[in-house]
Amino acid sequence: MTRATRAELFCRDSVPMGAATEQSRVLGRLRSLAEAGVLADLTVRTWPDRVTTGDDLARCEFALCREFQAWADDRDVRLAPAFESHDCHNSYTNTRYTTTVLPVICLALYDEDDLLAVYPHSGPHGVRTVLDGISVLEAESEPIAAPRPASNRPPRV
Repeated sequence: MTRATRAELFCRDSVPMGAATEQSRVLGRLRSLAEAGVLADLTVRTWPDRVTTGDDLARCEFALCREFQAWADDRDVRLAPAFESHDCHNSYTNTRYTTTVLPVICLALYDEDDLLAVYPHSGPHGVRTVLDGISVLEAESEPIAAPRPASNRPPRV
């Protein structure tokens, strides 16, 4: 995998205490990696428990779901069951819509603007959790090097 330079952590709002504790623990590990220079940028966002098509306030979440699904399709992995989509019917208005349940916590890793990985996901090698994604980052624990300024000295021989 190309080295991740940026991470986005998505945390569902209004979760039980146990889930909130886990979200805080994950955020602490990611902040440590950012402080150590392993990540150049860390963004933390909250999102609702579910989004429904036609909801103008959920455009950002739907765009993320499409981006994440395209990544999964390209790699022959699945985002389910963490992301669950349901086709629904409102018998009162006789309308159909799709609701997507968002995970309690999700980690997206980028190289600049290129999406490298989404956690959690599942595939031929089993389920890969957000903690697995952090472990990948920790394995790459060398700080991201800033470009070195050009030197006026001749190279050493």
